[in-house]
Amino acid sequence: MKKYLFGLTLLMLLSGCLGADNNETKNSTKKDTVVEKVDTEVKEKVPTTLQWEESIKVAIAKGKRVNKPVMVMVNRDGCRWCDYMKANALSDPKVVAKLNRDFISAQGFTNRGTVPSDLVTRGTPGTWFIKNGEPMFQALKGATPADQYLEALDIVLKEFKSVKK
Repeated sequence: MKKYLFGLTLLMLLSGCLGADNNETKNSTKKDTVVEKVDTEVKEKVPTTLQWEESIKVAIAKGKRVNKPVMVMVNRDGCRWCDYMKANALSDPKVVAKLNRDFISAQGFTNRGTVPSDLVTRGTPGTWFIKNGEPMFQALKGATPADQYLEALDIVLKEFKSVKK
């Protein structure tokens, strides 16, 4: 029941999200970049892109090992909403910082066969949050604006820390 209510709360929070898409458009990729953040005395390099693990399987194993939730983004080449999600929410500095600090992130492509069958979503993008190798709740479907995605990440972290599995 708690899992159902949690999923329902998350869905309500994200009800304004953009829909999942199955139309094909040109897939765009961005190179990893680093910006320099200058403090009054300290100069440090801050990653501006998400640190993706090499595969979903590797991410899940690492999540278990370091006790962090795993964020899995299910993509499809040519998916305009996947590209939108990556260019907006997953490029937002606050989202990137939170994901890189508190989560293990991985992505897979349904058309390339890099998504385990139990994580394939009907439309793309789809986002799963995983604890100890098991989905915490149903996948979030569709592209999500950065501010709502940050709220969802906070909810996932709170749930991750409270649920014993």
